Amino acid sequence: MRIPGFIFLCLPLFSQAEEFSFDLSRYEKPAYELGGYIELFAAHAELKTDSALYNLLPDSTEPFTDNNIYSTQLQLDGLYRFNKSQLRFLYSAETQHTDIASNQNDSLFYELFYSNNYFENLTVDLGKRVQKWGKGYAWNPVGFIERKKDPNDPELSREGYVMLSGDYVRSFNQNLKTLSIMPVIIPVTDDINADFSNIEETNFAAKVYVLYRDIDIDFMFLNEGSRAARAGFDFSSNLSSSFEIHGEFVYIKDENINLLDSSNQIITETKNVTQSLLGFRYLTESEITWIGEYYHNGAGYTEEQLKTFFTLAASDFETNPLLLPLAQQAGQSGYTNINPGKDYLYISAAKKEPFDFVYFNLALNSIINLHDQSYSLTPELSYTGLNNSEMRFRMSFLQGKTFSEFGEKLNDWKFEFRFRYYF
Repeated sequence: MRIPGFIFLCLPLFSQAEEFSFDLSRYEKPAYELGGYIELFAAHAELKTDSALYNLLPDSTEPFTDNNIYSTQLQLDGLYRFNKSQLRFLYSAETQHTDIASNQNDSLFYELFYSNNYFENLTVDLGKRVQKWGKGYAWNPVGFIERKKDPNDPELSREGYVMLSGDYVRSFNQNLKTLSIMPVIIPVTDDINADFSNIEETNFAAKVYVLYRDIDIDFMFLNEGSRAARAGFDFSSNLSSSFEIHGEFVYIKDENINLLDSSNQIITETKNVTQSLLGFRYLTESEITWIGEYYHNGAGYTEEQLKTFFTLAASDFETNPLLLPLAQQAGQSGYTNINPGKDYLYISAAKKEPFDFVYFNLALNSIINLHDQSYSLTPELSYTGLNNSEMRFRMSFLQGKTFSEFGEKLNDWKFEFRFRYYF
């Protein structure tokens, strides 16, 4: 009897089969994970010496015409896995030197919380963590329980708050595909979450998420306590593979707004306000990513109200020294917040590997105050050709008429360099 040739070809495979073993431990997640980066940062800013905010700088025997900033930062993130729980953290240590301010040395946990998923479909978190609510890129009106983004650099890490939260998730085989319910408790005392508000209270918030067909929708609320009561929703939907729209809407009841009166005194006005955002993200055929957002802040200042503050801040404090503490108090009460006005437009265009320059990314961002037509313009170039590293170069230009938001900023223009090494 003849044995087919292909059997002889298979015999070595059969002989090796007995030696094969499957080591499950090779595919199991490790008990811990650790990562992060080291950052070197340098910036040079030319100051606008005739601006209102420059006039609020402390007196100096040698007036500053520019400002140099140098900083180093270490950021670590990691977790340790138990049976059905995890301990997570995000730690930051930074030292900074500036010409016009005192040196700063900060070391703190942005996040440090225990996460338990013992029960099916339910995760419970306890500790300090960052909640990222909202669909907006530059602004998030529905971010009730988080620190505000910097619209000039919205991807920067932010510090969280101490809280107790749960997240219950269910999936369905129908138009309603996913349902998630997240209740949150945030205590505020002298020692816990003191910068959330100066009112000591136990605050309750919640977010309900649904995925209906192909539309992401969130409903949020925060009870009246340390902050005014508010409720809102957001949504996002892909109209095509290259075009996405998103939006947010918030109603705030009895919001306190600090205003300057005719005698340059701060008064508090309480009223109901709305905040909203509508935006899009579009990828062109030439692979340019466009992001556009319109933001309305009903608690913001009108063009005339900002002009009143800038007029006060530009006063001659040598002949009217009593006006200086009034201007400083007004600035701390809200007038010098990031984007303190009512209506803004954010536009961003980003191109990967422009002109076929490998590992380079080019972007141009702009924020426009729609009332006084002042604006910022920020081109940036990044390079990722080095292993585990990133370099970024940015220039920021501010333009606006006298007593407009960006026309009265401290900087005239600014150059930044950032180097990060990831490990």
